[in-house]
Amino acid sequence: MRKLISFLSCLMLLVTLVRSDDKHAREEEALRRKLMDGYDKYALPDGFTNISFTGLDIRALTLDESNHMMDMEVWFKYTWEDPRLVWKPEEHLNISYLSIGPDTVWKPDLSIYNAHGAKDLAKHSKVLLLAFPNGKLLHVPWYNIRFTCVMDLTYWPQDVHNCTLVIGSWVHNGFIMDLVLDNYKVAVPGTNEDTDFVNATYSEFTIIDWSVEKLLKYYECCVEPYPSICTSFIIKRNAPAYTWTVKLPVVCMCLLTLVLFMLHPTSGEKVTFGGICLVLNFLLLYYVTNKIGSFAINTPLIVQLLGVQLVLVMACLFLSAFVVRMAKGPHVYGLPGIFRKGVASLARALFLGNFVDPKLSKSDDLELGTGNWKSLPPQKSLKCILIFILPLYDPLQNQYILVPSFISRS
Repeated sequence: MRKLISFLSCLMLLVTLVRSDDKHAREEEALRRKLMDGYDKYALPDGFTNISFTGLDIRALTLDESNHMMDMEVWFKYTWEDPRLVWKPEEHLNISYLSIGPDTVWKPDLSIYNAHGAKDLAKHSKVLLLAFPNGKLLHVPWYNIRFTCVMDLTYWPQDVHNCTLVIGSWVHNGFIMDLVLDNYKVAVPGTNEDTDFVNATYSEFTIIDWSVEKLLKYYECCVEPYPSICTSFIIKRNAPAYTWTVKLPVVCMCLLTLVLFMLHPTSGEKVTFGGICLVLNFLLLYYVTNKIGSFAINTPLIVQLLGVQLVLVMACLFLSAFVVRMAKGPHVYGLPGIFRKGVASLARALFLGNFVDPKLSKSDDLELGTGNWKSLPPQKSLKCILIFILPLYDPLQNQYILVPSFISRS
């Protein structure tokens, strides 16, 4: 008997709870019908409406250097008041808030003034908004924002950019709808302000600073001001991989170019080595160009360095071939005395003194370290000396070698 009484008591309690929940649901449905009765979502809430911006949470960001575009995924927080959505909680079972679909009530027509294209004005999710008894509405939608950001790639890949996001009403002026900054903050990924996704991985760009201000713009057609919220971001590229894929190869190419100018002017190996350096410069310049694109408004310094280096290698390659040709060809007449003395006076400063003083002249094999005449018998050693050294004693030949060598090293 006691078990039966306990079972009936539990059953009655369960029925009471179900009825209570059902009563709350019916009351909420009645409240929604009451608030939405005759409601026009296209009509302004009041004669004057304040839109309060409270924050911008950045979830991810990317920069497109070729198209000068910034792509951001954000949570945008803003509130406003609608007197048509006011109720007394004590008259409706203490209902303290309602979740309402974004397409059923009036919302401010916020648009991106500097959107990258007409299709990128605003892309947001259908997130529900919250309505409170005093008529206040809170909306935190997810936005995919694409806006124009002119990038300065002068110091690529250590570039820093200043990108600005401008948001405002597309139709209403400041006398009808005003934009207000209410303790506005920007939550940047990877910082203390970003408490939700601290361990998330982001792109190669990092926001190092931000600022916000309210702007008022006047047009010639109208006397009313049009307010907008302007948020500026200082963005720095953070890509350690470029140290190994770009910076280190450029330094190596600079050293190889220096080695090219240090080789003996009449050595044929200098022409071969110059051709290799020329091909490597072309490949590195092609790689860097593919990385940054061809639409940069400023030429990166690293591209200018590679371009100048390419010209120097080509000039050195041409002069090296000219020097080799001068060294191999016979000459009947010497250079003019004035020109020869001017070049000879500066030749020693460029380590070309062996072409000025015949006693210091050496053959190509001795310069490159391939001659080994000291280990030969005396007769053959004398023959090697006559072959490798005596031909360079010709003052006419030294004069014609000295001039292009002087131009090459200077």
